[in-house]
Amino acid sequence: ILPLMSNIAFHKNVLDENLINYIKKYMVDNKASKKWQTSMSWPEFIRRKSTVVSVLSLDDNKKICKELRKIYNKLIPETKKMGMEVNYNLWPPLSYIPFHDDNHKQVASTIYLNKDWNVDWGGLFLYYEDEQIKTFFPSYNTCIINNNKVLHGTSLTTMDAINRETIQVFFYERNGVK
Repeated sequence: ILPLMSNIAFHKNVLDENLINYIKKYMVDNKASKKWQTSMSWPEFIRRKSTVVSVLSLDDNKKICKELRKIYNKLIPETKKMGMEVNYNLWPPLSYIPFHDDNHKQVASTIYLNKDWNVDWGGLFLYYEDEQIKTFFPSYNTCIINNNKVLHGTSLTTMDAINRETIQVFFYERNGVK
């Protein structure tokens, strides 16, 4: 638990455009690789009836991880000594994440990579705060950081939505507990 960090924070223009382009190229270059996994391996309470989400681990790409580590060290200094897990997710139409907390990690973060997103496509970030459900529009190159106490999820993406692209970054204690 990070006592110095607020429960949720939003940061705009968090990644350099060159890094975004590099990540997207890495994804395209690895489209046919066996590095891809799916949300089918997620616990049932997370995947529920969502359309299957494609997940590409970025953990083996030293350049991406090094750049993200530098960014997060500035945003959340408490994470400097923590382990980091990074995934590129493709969220197809009719996908979502039900409300949950990330109590298996210390810090969770999402970076949105779609330059164009229509509010009518859904896929909005939802979270509980002050006994209310609040909404955040998934703006390009915006980062949401939450500690493991925040109940959050996303609204369902619509049938006519394009694939939503995100980077998920999780931080965990290095003592083997994730």
